Amino acid sequence: MYMQGLFFLTAVRHPPVVAEGLCFGQSDVPVSVAPEECVDRVHQSLSGRACAVIWTSPLSRCAQLANCLSARVGAPVCVDERILEMSFGVWEGQAWDELTHSDGVRLSQWMNDWERQRPPQGESTEDLVERVQDWWNSLDRSAHQLLVAHAGVVRALRVIQGSSWNEAMEQKVPHLSAEEFPLR
Repeated sequence: MYMQGLFFLTAVRHPPVVAEGLCFGQSDVPVSVAPEECVDRVHQSLSGRACAVIWTSPLSRCAQLANCLSARVGAPVCVDERILEMSFGVWEGQAWDELTHSDGVRLSQWMNDWERQRPPQGESTEDLVERVQDWWNSLDRSAHQLLVAHAGVVRALRVIQGSSWNEAMEQKVPHLSAEEFPLR
């Protein structure tokens, strides 16, 4: 429900990708649904509100949709590396099945303590939250904004809003679904 004087960041997860079985975070993987086909659905999630800016990470799975939305709603696109998905470091682009064989010990250690551990040369959830928090703090609080996001970024926003990581992970982040965050 919109209240006068209260503005929102509407976060929408990018379209589904073609990367089944791969470990990817900051890898640029292709989408399985053309961004042009997603615009109407995402536009409806804005609930009739005009947005001042469309934020996106530089990865094509977000940026392509952001550019299509910009053409539809007339808002400028702002690309920001602080809203990239979490980095899996040297595991990026590798098949999860292969990682269990080639780096099983470290993979197991990370999976058993994913909130604090980092993948080799990657990021921890703390690193992700710190990066996204820096971006969140820089937002204009006097206008509605749209974010074409990665699931990890949406979950980091939930943590910034007061959820635990376990709570943030329990709630799914479906592709092309919208979640609102009040800009207070």
